[in-house]
Amino acid sequence: PLGSPANLFEAARRAGRVAELDWLCRTAAAEGALEGGLRTPSVLLVNVEPQVLHKPEPPRLKQSWRRAGERFRMVLEVKERALTDDPAQLLWSIGWARDLGVEVALDAVGGDLRSPSLLELLRPEVVKIDLRLVRARPSRDRAAAVHAVSAHAERTGAAVVAQCIETDADLDLARAIGATRG
Repeated sequence: PLGSPANLFEAARRAGRVAELDWLCRTAAAEGALEGGLRTPSVLLVNVEPQVLHKPEPPRLKQSWRRAGERFRMVLEVKERALTDDPAQLLWSIGWARDLGVEVALDAVGGDLRSPSLLELLRPEVVKIDLRLVRARPSRDRAAAVHAVSAHAERTGAAVVAQCIETDADLDLARAIGATRG
């Protein structure tokens, strides 16, 4: 029953151990990059649970995490839903991470129409747009969201990454919305 990440994190929530599990996952990603031969100056994007983003790493995990941070450009990914769940906590946590030299990615943009208005507050260095969300429900609001992401990238130099590129049409859509990576 704990074989899926969603089930595992739900069990950790019930047990009050989300921060511990999140740090184990972050560290596994860092160790995998180190052991897998990811070269400097690579970027390592790591998913994080926003409600525990600011929790310090457990002492036994410090060495791997810090070693990866010295070798790679570290980017912590938060889902766009986190922006509207508890914006004050998220902004404080993002500030804490940035003080440690970590960058931020906003993942799965396009699902919540409120999130583009918060781009200025979060100032992510990477914005990931899920093409499935953009394709599935085309509307003026979605077009406005894509425009907000493009404007943010132009103002700040943030990278725009298109997720779920599976066809030539997807690649054309990714380019049309301003993605420079996929």
